[in-house]
This record gives sequence, structure tokens and C-alpha cells, in this order.
Amino acid sequence: MMTLQRTDRGIIILEILLALALIGTVGVALTMGLKGLADNTLAARKEVVIMRNLESLLTEIHKAQELEEGVFEIAVQDEVYYERIVEPLEEMENYDGILLENMWRVAVRAEWVERGETVEEIAETYRYLPLYQVNSRR
Repeated sequence: MMTLQRTDRGIIILEILLALALIGTVGVALTMGLKGLADNTLAARKEVVIMRNLESLLTEIHKAQELEEGVFEIAVQDEVYYERIVEPLEEMENYDGILLENMWRVAVRAEWVERGETVEEIAETYRYLPLYQVNSRR
């Protein structure tokens, strides 16, 4: 039977320590990668929710009977600030070059802080005011 000499035992311990260090390094790298993936997934999910809210708020404002010109805060949800913007368009033409009157820009803006930076998204549409006014002659 062969016995291990003192130097052989030291080499084996060194190999075991190196293997543990390598496994620890790989584990830390995998953990950091998974954390980055989770952060990106949460940011993407938040952005999808914000886009849905923008679409919903824009539809609600666009279909309103009366429009009030100006910029107004309309909601604060999950640290996201929403505001509506309603402004008349002075010079909008159709394809034939005819000036369109009573056209309005209706927009909803969302603003939030992500990774220390302010992020902004805007959803907008145009509205021809006479289409949504109620006829009082009945």
C-alpha cells in the first residue's frame, strides 16, 4: 500500500481549494446574471403596464364629450405620474391641402424614474372636435 507523502497531501488540499474557488466564482457569476435578468424582466413588465395605462387613459380622454385645453395631472400609480395634454392645432391640412379647423391634439404623458434616470412615454392622437359634440336639436 502506498502512503501519501506530506507534499502530496498539500497538493491535494491546494487542488480542492482551487476547485472550491472556481465553483464559487462560477456561482457568483450565475447569480449576478440571474439578478440582471430579473431586473430587466421587471422593468419590461413595468413598461408594458405603463403602455396599457397610457392607451386606456388616452382612449378615455379622446372619447370625452368636452375637452378642456391645458395640461393636467390625472393619476399617480406605482410611482408613475400621468398627465393629459389637450391643445388646439392651428395649421393642420388634409391630403388635398385644405386647412382643417377644430382639430385638437390629445395626449397622455407618463413619467417615472428608472435606474436613477427620468423616463417619459407619450401616447397621442388627434381629434376633430365636431364629431364628438352632442347635437342639441332634437
